Amino acid sequence: MFSALGHPVRLGVLRLLVRMAPFGARPTEIAAQLSLKQNTLSHYLSELEAVGAIRSERRGRSLYYAPVIERLGAVSDYLVADCCRGRPDLCAAPSEGGPVDVLFVCTSNASRSVMAEAILNDLGQGRFRVVSAGQMPADVVNPLAAQTLEGAGHLAQTRAPKSISGFAASVFDLVLTVCDNAARCEIGIWSGQPVCAHWSIPSPSELGGDVSAYRQTYDALRRKIEALTALPFEHLSPLERQSAVDRIALDIV
Repeated sequence: MFSALGHPVRLGVLRLLVRMAPFGARPTEIAAQLSLKQNTLSHYLSELEAVGAIRSERRGRSLYYAPVIERLGAVSDYLVADCCRGRPDLCAAPSEGGPVDVLFVCTSNASRSVMAEAILNDLGQGRFRVVSAGQMPADVVNPLAAQTLEGAGHLAQTRAPKSISGFAASVFDLVLTVCDNAARCEIGIWSGQPVCAHWSIPSPSELGGDVSAYRQTYDALRRKIEALTALPFEHLSPLERQSAVDRIALDIV
């Protein structure tokens, strides 16, 4: 495992798949994101799968690769076996029991992440402090996204989209990407060791781009956020939080 991960490109492939977890990615997507030739990528994928770092699964006509989180966790445990003198509870960041700080991320911060921010702020009833941002923020919030939120009873979204760079020094408990493009991109290491996960929500433009499409996107986000707010999230351990948001990502609630 250490030998396989010692190669920077193989490590880059694995890190991309971890960002796409638990859904995984197709070889064409991986190759395009990392600018790799297909035959070169196939060799790297075979090596990573041989050591148990990733697994492949056929879905319809496509082959998807995803990280084997349990195996990677075992490697991490091996590396830090003596950390905190065998007391992993001492290594975990202490929970203060206050509001859970959440960041939703998408590419432009104009639709999906804005909707998610508004929904969780309202449904969370003060238990969550929520913001959203984008890697390449648009100039304005999409008017149909704002209209959809207002129609569902949320405050009209009038503020401008924000850049993720403005939150580089912020500490979050939970960072959620809500579009595949955002999940594929390296967004750095967050302070405070937040739980990070990916909720793959289709873009409204992929669903037709009309009022109905934005409502479908809103409904998909609301179902996941309702599942999140139903949990005693502020009282869960980091491992329990990670498991919970991954299950929500797969609609296993």
